[in-house]
Amino acid sequence: MYRNLINKLLTTLVVLISSISTVAQNDTIVVEILPTKAEHRKDSILIESQTATDSYYKLKYEYLDLLLRDETRLFKLAISPFKPNEKYDFSIILSQLGYERKINATFSGIAELNQELMLLNQGNIFINSFDIGIRAYLNKAKQIRNGISGNNCNGIYIGAKASGIIQGVTQFSKTGNDRYVSFNPMPELNVGIQQRISNLFYVDATTFVNYNFSSSEPGFGIKLLIGLAIDAGE
Repeated sequence: MYRNLINKLLTTLVVLISSISTVAQNDTIVVEILPTKAEHRKDSILIESQTATDSYYKLKYEYLDLLLRDETRLFKLAISPFKPNEKYDFSIILSQLGYERKINATFSGIAELNQELMLLNQGNIFINSFDIGIRAYLNKAKQIRNGISGNNCNGIYIGAKASGIIQGVTQFSKTGNDRYVSFNPMPELNVGIQQRISNLFYVDATTFVNYNFSSSEPGFGIKLLIGLAIDAGE
């Protein structure tokens, strides 16, 4: 009797083990391993590193690549806080609309439309004038060959300009206003530096000497322009 009971128990145990073995062969057991704190910290560092890299390339594009970028034609709109003139009074340039086009790696041609308010001792004068000229950017061709600059309008330059080819003048005085148009081109030599400071803005600082044929007087001055520069493409 006991022998039969033991045989039944052994038979049941064998069947159970066989069933478990069959299930184990047919099913896949998935074990999820949770990340440790060290792994979390590593992932956070990777994310922060990627963010820093993205910021670097954004700044590089906005500032460093401005030096390496080719920009052969620019439309410029600028203002200047002041321009001391040759009589030691202050001229305030209200605005300047300009166009600059590279001729080759070194030279560029410029055309400018100026609106200027001159604060003189004998009265104020408002002038609309048109200028044309040429610039030579120093060492630009060498910088392009060495791969440290693009063919653009950034850098130190020397230039020559016909200033005030045509002028629309309004003189303000206590006795009344006088308006007239004059053709009085003044030869001008200048040296300056022009530089983009972002994808849209630029600065142009210039010192110049000129000669006024109508008054037979030489002149000099300084000028600081801050404004927008739009790349007009090739």
